[in-house]
Amino acid sequence: MNDERELIDESIRSLVLDHPDLAPLLLRVRFEPSQTVPTLCTDGRTVWYSPQFVRHWANENPRYVDGFLVHEIAGHCAFRHWDNAILGGRNRAKANIAQDACINEILIDS
Repeated sequence: MNDERELIDESIRSLVLDHPDLAPLLLRVRFEPSQTVPTLCTDGRTVWYSPQFVRHWANENPRYVDGFLVHEIAGHCAFRHWDNAILGGRNRAKANIAQDACINEILIDS
């Protein structure tokens, strides 16, 4: 197992213990490294992550990884942002920026 995956696994363990309501979402998705994803992304079943991105921010503060996972899982997965039916033909790149802003606002307020 690589270091980045261990960081993600530790973050999942911490989040499940601290926020058990997130456990069903966190434990049902797969986490896969990607050399083409600059940060993290999801299709609702898999979260792809950049090992370099995870390593960089974990070195700054390991809790940042928790935030990224909550953003992807409790935000994009829970709200089904990956679903084309939800997008309704909107520009995916612009929609993702708006979705990110909404998720971050919710997380900041919680």
